[in-house]
Amino acid sequence: MDYIKSFGEGYGAKVVLLNVYGLPTLTEYNNYPAYPLESAYSVEQQSEAILKRAKAALGDVPFEIITISEAGNPAATILDAAEKNECDLIIMCTHGM
Repeated sequence: MDYIKSFGEGYGAKVVLLNVYGLPTLTEYNNYPAYPLESAYSVEQQSEAILKRAKAALGDVPFEIITISEAGNPAATILDAAEKNECDLIIMCTHGM
C-alpha cells in the first residue's frame, strides 16, 4: 500500500482498487448449470470487504480512490478495468489483501 500511496501523492493519480473473484463451482440442478446464490453473495461480500480494508489502509489521501469488485477471469478483468479507467500503471499485490 505504501507504493500505491506514494504514486498517488507524487503524481496526483487516480487510484483504482480492483478485486477480481471467482464464483462458486457450478453444480447441476434439473440438468441446468447452477450455483447456490448465497455462495455467490458471500464471495461478492468478501470481495467488497477486501476493498474496504484496502481503501482504509490508504488512509486520508489527497487523491481519488475508486473501488471495483468484479467476478471473472482475473487477467481479462484486470485488462478490461485498466482500459476502461485509462490506467497507466498497474500495481498488484502478491498475495491479495
